[in-house]
Formats: sequence, C-alpha cells, structure tokens
Amino acid sequence: MTTKELIYSALRAIGVISNAEAPSADMVIDAQAALNMLIEAFSAERLIPNVWVSENQTLIISQGVYTMALNQSPAADFNSLRPIRIESAYVTVTGVDHPVLMMSRDRYNEISDKTVTGIPSCLYYAPEYPKGKIYLYPEPAAAYVLHMDSWKPMADLTVLTDTISMPGEYLRALKWNLASELGSEFGRPPDALIEKKAEESIRILKRLHSYPVKEVKHELATRQTYDINNA
Repeated sequence: MTTKELIYSALRAIGVISNAEAPSADMVIDAQAALNMLIEAFSAERLIPNVWVSENQTLIISQGVYTMALNQSPAADFNSLRPIRIESAYVTVTGVDHPVLMMSRDRYNEISDKTVTGIPSCLYYAPEYPKGKIYLYPEPAAAYVLHMDSWKPMADLTVLTDTISMPGEYLRALKWNLASELGSEFGRPPDALIEKKAEESIRILKRLHSYPVKEVKHELATRQTYDINNA
C-alpha cells in the first residue's frame, strides 16, 4: 500500500470523498501531516516496527558529548536520524575493537570528573528532541571510530507514491486511527464504528508487542535489557 492509497482510504472512511473522487491538495497535505504524526506516536509506543541501524561515527578529541539528528539547523555533530535508543556500541582503536557499555543517566551523573580522556568505555544516550545526545566516558583521546547499533523510527512519508512496507495488521491500525484523527480535523461527527476499529487495531498491536523482556548477560559481566520482539 502506498502513502496515497492509505490517505485516500482513510478519507473515504470518514466520508469526505467518495470512491470516484480525489481529495483536494490541501486535504492531502493535512492528512499526510497527520499520518506522519501518527507514525511517530506509534513508534514512541513501540506499536510499529522500528528500524535496526548499524552505523559508524568519527569522534572528536576531548569531546565527550555529541548531538545526533538528521538535517537540523544548526547541524548535529552526527548527521543521522535520531535514535529511539542505542542498544550497543564499541570503539575501534588501531584495528582493535573495544566494547562500550551502556549506562544510565544516574550512573553517568555519578562520574565526578567527566573530562578524563582515554578510550571511551561507557555511553549514556538521552533521546532528546530534536537532537538526541550521546555522552561518552572517558572523553576520546584521539579521533576514534564509534560503532553503534540502534533502533530508529520510520522516516517521514514525504512522497505519496512511497510504499509502506508493513504487515496488514499495522496498515489496518494506521488506516483506522488516521480516519479517527482526520474525522475531528475535517469536522465530521464522531463515528462509533471507526472508533471501535481504531481501538481494536491498537489492542491487536499491543498483544503482538507484549512479549516478556529477557536479560542478556554482557561479556564483561554487565547486564543489558533487550526486548525479544526486536532481537
């Protein structure tokens, strides 16, 4: 299903266009914006699949904090889509990989001298908006390469002909929840059937993503939590 097909389907569901009609350009712009906001909300609640990304970034000597976002002004230190969370990382030094352990904000705040330099061994990630922040300790003593595995949200759907590659249960949830959003935006009276389908589709996704969380022991005797649904 394309972005256009999903938007048209939602608009037909609320009765603002018929099967033989095409919406106005303004309608499509408003619906597309609502769809992207809906996807962001679903992603934040982990109701739709996020994207697993492995990437490398070159560090700056004696810089311990880095921003990360795509196409922001002013530019982020790492011009890459802001992660929802970073799962693992390591630093490469002269061909040797050194593991970087994930730490909590509290643990990072307990470090009294954050200006110590060396090979980074700990990372705290704050998923701030619009730029995520990566805190490294120690600060890099050289321009090492940081390798990260992270979960990132779907990019915004900016082209109407883009294909939304998701299983049917996700497309159904997007359609009926988009219809629910657009109904109020376009002044349509509340529709009990649309609301029921929107709520049912959300419940289905929550059941799909309700697997228990397991812990995986890190090789250096630390523990990290992983969601087996995303493993």
